[in-house]
Amino acid sequence: MEYELRITCFIDILGFQNHIDSTINKNLTDNNKNIKKISNALSIIRSTLSIGKFKSQETKMVTQFSDCIVISVCDTEESGVFWMLLEVQWLLLNLMSLGFMCRGGITYGKLLHTDTVVFGPALVQAYKMESEAALYPRVILHELIIELGGIFRSSMHSPDMEIEYIKNIVCKDADGMYYVNFLEKAKGEFDDPEYQFPEYLLTISRLIKSGLKTNNPSIYVKYNWLKERYNEVVIGYQKEDIQWRDSEIEQAYKSLPVFE
Repeated sequence: MEYELRITCFIDILGFQNHIDSTINKNLTDNNKNIKKISNALSIIRSTLSIGKFKSQETKMVTQFSDCIVISVCDTEESGVFWMLLEVQWLLLNLMSLGFMCRGGITYGKLLHTDTVVFGPALVQAYKMESEAALYPRVILHELIIELGGIFRSSMHSPDMEIEYIKNIVCKDADGMYYVNFLEKAKGEFDDPEYQFPEYLLTISRLIKSGLKTNNPSIYVKYNWLKERYNEVVIGYQKEDIQWRDSEIEQAYKSLPVFE
């Protein structure tokens, strides 16, 4: 067995302990509603990441244990960076729809990832990115990952074209970190984005409203970051002169709350 050079993503579901605690009522009976919620979230992880989107399935590996997820692909996989980032975007979108926020890091380096084991410097670095640099509910990545995407691109794309596709999934945050965008740039991933996207934003607004009530400063900053990104999207829709398809869609966007 030996290390391979792999694009490696480590994702952690934030506040998972609180979600687990919520499955037991104060009288120590099971809260079946919250048990089902967690079960659905774990099922979504499995179903989202098992979708065959790589040209070759031989190099993509996924390991999930409790609230942690590791995804990796060999650096030479054709469009491997693009498809990994897109699947991560789908995962974040689907989990956020259920009220689960995630944080993670994507890096590049040596990793051994099989059906039974996963370890190596790349995983350690991805974990450190998640725990020490991501800070907020975002999955961050080195700019090197974007550049690698241009090198190991689809045979149908130029390097610039592949990088452009990748940049349609990621954003550069105010602190200079790139992260997988699960807000505006994820809109097109819905089956019916005009109707489903405002519903998704409404779900996020409820999550923010609840989270901002915390007295824990380390938790508050996470929800405040999400609030700012959410507000940017919603205000953009409410203030711009958009040609709405119908009044129902217009009302759905204009009725979304904006936070102070």
